[in-house]
Parts: sequence; structure tokens; C-alpha cells
Amino acid sequence: MNHSSKQAARTGRSRLALQISLAFGASAVMFGSSALAATSSDSATTNTFRDQFINNVVKGTRVHGRAGVYDFRRWHDGNQDVDDRRSTAYGGYLDLHTGMVYGFSAGGEFVYTDNFYDPDSGNWNGNPNLGPKSGGSSLTTFSALYGQYNAPGFQARVGRQLVTTPFASNDRFSFNPRSFDGASVIIAPFKWMGKNQSSLTSNSDQSGQRATAPSLDMNAFMPLSASDANGQSWKIYGAKFSRTKYRAQHDDFSVNNNFYGIDTPGLWSIGTSYRKNTPEGNYIFQAYHHTFQAIQNLEYVEAGYIAPAKGETNFAPYVRAQYVRADDTDNANAKIQDYGGIKSDIFGLKVGFKSEYVNGSLQANYSPEHNGTLGDGQMLHPYSDLSGFLYTDTMNNGMQEIGPGYAVGGSLALKPGYGFGVSVAGDYYHAKEGNGHRFYTLNSGGDASCASGPQDVGSECGSEDSYGINVGLSYNFGELDPALSGLHVSNTLGITHFDSNVEKSTFYDNRLRFYYTF
Repeated sequence: MNHSSKQAARTGRSRLALQISLAFGASAVMFGSSALAATSSDSATTNTFRDQFINNVVKGTRVHGRAGVYDFRRWHDGNQDVDDRRSTAYGGYLDLHTGMVYGFSAGGEFVYTDNFYDPDSGNWNGNPNLGPKSGGSSLTTFSALYGQYNAPGFQARVGRQLVTTPFASNDRFSFNPRSFDGASVIIAPFKWMGKNQSSLTSNSDQSGQRATAPSLDMNAFMPLSASDANGQSWKIYGAKFSRTKYRAQHDDFSVNNNFYGIDTPGLWSIGTSYRKNTPEGNYIFQAYHHTFQAIQNLEYVEAGYIAPAKGETNFAPYVRAQYVRADDTDNANAKIQDYGGIKSDIFGLKVGFKSEYVNGSLQANYSPEHNGTLGDGQMLHPYSDLSGFLYTDTMNNGMQEIGPGYAVGGSLALKPGYGFGVSVAGDYYHAKEGNGHRFYTLNSGGDASCASGPQDVGSECGSEDSYGINVGLSYNFGELDPALSGLHVSNTLGITHFDSNVEKSTFYDNRLRFYYTF
């Protein structure tokens, strides 16, 4: 893209940000006005509130989003009320964060999606993960709406939020993510110690003297990079969320809106993440504690290392290790107590490499038995889906679902160039006490046979083998012409099999996405 094209693109984005933020940025006034009364000036060049608001809040607003068409289909799943599901929906989301006045700002995300046709017609049923179940009922919501305060090395946020922490996450694979209602705080201690970590933590657009709000958000996936840039980042995170909203809903926040239908006051979270880049390699570490009230306590620990890139292909080997621990809370729901409570351990190891044209990995997870507990060692995860936190997660299978046992597998991603991407991943699972892919239904006590079909969470129906395969294709139209930058198409096919002696024990998910990001 030449200089004039880039300048035109920046101008267009600035105009869009200005137009939208004039309406949205007013929410920052209530946060900033009290501070203005106590302080005479925010800079040497702008003294009035109007100057502050226009220069910082309006002109400092960041806008991005996505719009497109998604088509999700599922065939031959005996675990679903209707074996075949499909939804073809259009929509998108718009993220906006105002600039700061005396450290105060506001942000939010607007989501809209609707089906092209009535998904209840014929023998098909809509996929609630994509959008509304029934035709003629569009999904419109604010998936995020919050006020924020920033100081050097400090971020506090109150309101509706999207978070990405292990086993409490927005799970964004559809237009509408999972939302959390409450308060969160993130601290970057190195800032207080006088050490500069901005090159590794801040993704804000510091344009001139404009007071844009830096981002300190947590990302539990923590991708490893073979960059030889020196630097370090350390964050400490704490949050209390009292209500959640599932993806397929509009604005129905509730205390029991989780996979297991358990009334809960919400969740507490505390965590930390650390990254250090050196000429000898790059290191990551993270640790989180969640209290899913009335359900379980959960700890997650992970560490990783990637060697410096070598050769013309920038080949860099890496290793990651993880550990998850879960046990029931003191006031656990009666359904959980009927099973003897929760006690679960999951260990994981992943070794692989990154390079210019191909990435690959081998991964494994292991979970020992704890007799006399839920599923003899199974955990619950009311605030996350199968979202890749465990190394052997595939589209519809994972160790957090099948309970004690083990999983082994591998993945390969090809980057041949010209905008194309190809990936394949496969994992084999052995469960000591399988459930035939009934992941989210928790009833009180009782065992059953997998031979009769999928069983409830916690049922101990004997040894079971399964596998999951994901195949992905993608194309970036920006490789054809810079004017098409941001336009993408991708398709992911998931094949899942459980060896239960029931009809349709192998099922298929296909997710086609055609979208534009800006």
C-alpha cells in the first residue's frame, strides 16, 4: 500500500471514530467531570473541559470491529435434541473505547446478528452458538459496556466486560461472546518500579499528545514469539463478577446462567502473567486462581520457553507445560455433594516448533482418578467452552469434559503464502469413566451405561475411547489487493467420535466464516 493509500485509510478510520464516539463518548463525562473540578489543567495546551473532551475523548477514541456471514452446521449428533443443526447468519460487532480525561475513559461492544432463514423449518434446528434459535428474532446486545480508570501501571474497569482467563472466558467463535458483569483490576508492577515494559504490554495508539487509554488486558493463551527483542512484562489481575450472559442470549444476565443450572453468587479471580524476551530465548509464565462460587475452586499454572529463531526459515523449537487443579467449594451445590464433591488434576505437555512456512506440535494431557468424587476425577467449567486452554482440546472434545484418563495428539499448520493457510489437528482420548459426549447436563447421583447413549456429567459408565479431528482452511484477500485488506474467509471442519454403542456416535461440525475486520 502506497503512502497516499495509507493516509486515506487513516483518514477514513479517524472520521468513523469521530462520528461514533460523539454519541458513545458522552459516557466518559460522568467519570471525568468530578476529576476536572479538582484539577485545573490536563496539559499545557488545553485548559477547558471542551478542549479536553474533543482532543482526548473524541479524537482519542479507538474503533474496530467485524462484519460478515457465518454458516454453522452439525450432522449426526445423538447428544443433541435434534440430530442436525444449521444456522446461516449475518451480523458483526463494533468495539469502541474513548480517549481519556484525567485517566477516565469508557468502552463497549455492540453486537447484532440475525438468521437468513427460519432455522426451525423442516427437520433442521438453529445452532444457538451462532445466533437466535428462531427466525424473525434478531440478536441485538451490548456484550461490553464499562467505565475505566488508568494510571501508570494500573487499570480498573467496572461494568460489563469481556475477559480471557483460563476457564473463565468470552469464547469468541461466534458473533456474540460470553459477557461478565462486575469489576476487574490489572496492575503492571514494573511500571511502578521504574522499568519500561510498554513494548510488551501496551497496544494503544499514542498519537501525538492524545490521551488514549492503554490496554493491560490479560490473554491466557500467551502465544510464544521467537522475536529477539529484549524486554519484560509482568501483570497482576483480580476480578469479581456477579453475573454472566451466555452467547446465545440478548441481555439476560443471571446468577444461574451457566452450563449446569446452578445458582451462584458469581466468581472471584486472581492471577498473574510474566513474559521475558532475551537473546537466549523467550519465556512465559502464568498462574490463576478462580473461585466459582457454590461450585469449585480452580487453579491453573503454565510455563513455556521458545528458543531464538534460526536459519532462513526462522525455525524455533518450543516447550510448554500446564497443570490444572479443581476441588469443590465449602458451600458446593447439593448436586455436586451428591457425587462426593469435586477433585480433579490435569497435567499437560506440549513440544513443537514455529517457522516461516510451517508450525507443528505434539501434545498430551493426563488426569488421574479420584475415586468417590464427581466422575471419579472430573471437573466442571461453568464459564468456558472447549476453547483451547488444554493442549489436547479439539472442537468438541477435551480432558475437562471426559474426566480422568489421557489424551495424545498432534497439529500441523502450513503457511504456503499468497494469503492461504491450512491446518490440521487430531487427538485421541481414553476416559476411565466416559460419558458419551453429554457434557453439560448435571443431575444428582446415579450411574448408567454408555451403551444406552450419552450420559450426564458425573455418570461413571466405564472405559471409553474417542477422537477429535479439526481441519481448517483460510484465505486473506488482502494478498490480492491492498484495498481488500481485512477481508477473510475461513472454514473449519470438526470430526468427533465416541465409541459408545449408539447410533450416530460420530458427528461433524462445519463452521464457515466470511468476514471483514477493521
